[in-house]
Amino acid sequence: MNGQNLCFRYVATFSCPKNLDLKSMGSLGINYSEKGTHFYNFTSIILAIFDLSNFDPLKKDILFVLAQFLLFAAYFGMEWPLFSPEIPSWICYIFIGLTVTGLLVVLLGILNLNENLTPFPSPKSNSTLISTGIYRYVRHPIYAGILLSMLSYALYSLSVFKLSVTAVLWMVLYFKSNYEERMLQDRFTEYKDYMATTGRFFPKRGQ
Repeated sequence: MNGQNLCFRYVATFSCPKNLDLKSMGSLGINYSEKGTHFYNFTSIILAIFDLSNFDPLKKDILFVLAQFLLFAAYFGMEWPLFSPEIPSWICYIFIGLTVTGLLVVLLGILNLNENLTPFPSPKSNSTLISTGIYRYVRHPIYAGILLSMLSYALYSLSVFKLSVTAVLWMVLYFKSNYEERMLQDRFTEYKDYMATTGRFFPKRGQ
């Protein structure tokens, strides 16, 4: 066993709850197939971080939102530039344009949700399924717009730290949207059909 594999085994064993069943990842929306020791152990670490199966829905809601806003605070509160080259102004304009586009997508998502809007993944008790407007193309346009804006601005500012925070936020929003969609499927029988025709964060090809 090489040193890297030994390290993976140690971290996975230390991090993973003993009662975590790696072959039943449905609670996180992941289809597991064992494709080698490294994949198995890396998955163990990720699941240990995001395993919320023992939490009640309210605590899950709070943890997801707390993680999301802590990442927002870190993104805007710290700087770690990648390097400081002279980049062409037209590239800067592209990144700025993509940042603004992401913000517009967020705004459209908020407006389309209207009274259904909530920061928590659990839908409101009186919520209705929105599948028109921008939701005709993507199921989570607010998350998509946030990620597009943060990624574009991170590239514009050439910040390793902002890129890293955006990557972690993508993971948080992915798991948050999985959790949200399980509850939406329980609430709305037509949600599975809606999922089949729309993308999570990006439109499906042919839409």
